[in-house]
Amino acid sequence: MGIFDIFKKKTKNENKKDYAREIADIIGCDYIEISGDYKKEQILDLYISELKKGQEEGFTPVIVAAGSTLEEIIELNSEEYRTFEEYMTEILNHSFENGPDILDERLRELEKDMAEADGYDIYGEYSGKLNPCKCFLSIGKSDLNSDETLVLFRIPVKEPWKVFAWIPFGGWNECPDQVDMIAVCKYWYEKFGAVPAVVKSDILEMYVLGPVNDIDTAFDIAKEQYGFCNDIVDQGTGTIKSLAETLVGSNVWYFWWD
Repeated sequence: MGIFDIFKKKTKNENKKDYAREIADIIGCDYIEISGDYKKEQILDLYISELKKGQEEGFTPVIVAAGSTLEEIIELNSEEYRTFEEYMTEILNHSFENGPDILDERLRELEKDMAEADGYDIYGEYSGKLNPCKCFLSIGKSDLNSDETLVLFRIPVKEPWKVFAWIPFGGWNECPDQVDMIAVCKYWYEKFGAVPAVVKSDILEMYVLGPVNDIDTAFDIAKEQYGFCNDIVDQGTGTIKSLAETLVGSNVWYFWWD
């Protein structure tokens, strides 16, 4: 079976609400359903193929778990506007040059909270073992809710950080809102070649075009990632240096907000 054999056009299912089609209609883009007996490695291959195609044809691919929760997030974020196009215009009218400042401010706030805590060292120590991530983590069939369909949206924009104007992800709890999300992703794209690749209701995964290969750079990135999404350390790796050890040689950056 070729890698594109797992791409299958959406077929009508009277027993399941077609959230993928509804979301595609709202945001105005094409999509392909990812179905079949696929493996995560195959999905990564498909994504890379679509990323190359998008660079030639002027779109950015994003793998999305399309379901009721994501549709509700999209509707809530854009409900103040008469049309979704008006919402996108407003979002894209901002300046997105302050990504480093956003991360620095968020990290300083967390460090302030740590200083007031009871002596826990969030930076920790290195274990000496690298654990790079080589495929997307959240797209297995068992990772999807019963009303979710895994699809690949072809967002009609060349600049990958702008996809959040089409998919208004974020803005709840500690997750950055759309404007800050775009600014941070623009900064990371320009510095590291990181592009938004997978979006679920509470998860973002980024594909890294040029993985870092030294622990010092990885540590600097890990501090920024902690500022961006502290749950990946506080409820994940445990320390920032442990997070850094997952970034050396990694093609995928993973973020999850509780």
